[in-house]
Amino acid sequence: GDHFSQSYYGLIHYQGSGVLKNDGIALVWTKRGAEGGDATGMMVYGVMFLEGRALTRNIETAYKWLLLAQRYGGDDSSVQDKVKGYVEYAYTHLGELARIDAQRAAAKFEEAMPIQE
Repeated sequence: GDHFSQSYYGLIHYQGSGVLKNDGIALVWTKRGAEGGDATGMMVYGVMFLEGRALTRNIETAYKWLLLAQRYGGDDSSVQDKVKGYVEYAYTHLGELARIDAQRAAAKFEEAMPIQE
């Protein structure tokens, strides 16, 4: 599918923009966009784990997706400006081993789905 559209559909449900806020729908659709390589989907999906609006609060999972959002976001300042603070927050709230695990998981994702230049 169109990964940008999947992420956007999730985003509007995450924010409640013109629709009722629905974390379940937001989670499903931002995950689809994120797994398809869309930086906005990666960012929102990560933030949902950071805020505890996913199935649970999981800072390590959040950190992985936020790192990927930074990498896949390229020159998109709308992603880069927003994700920077979230990455810093997650980094400071994780132990060293959890950060390493998240970085490895992000690298594994990148191997499977290289960034399109």
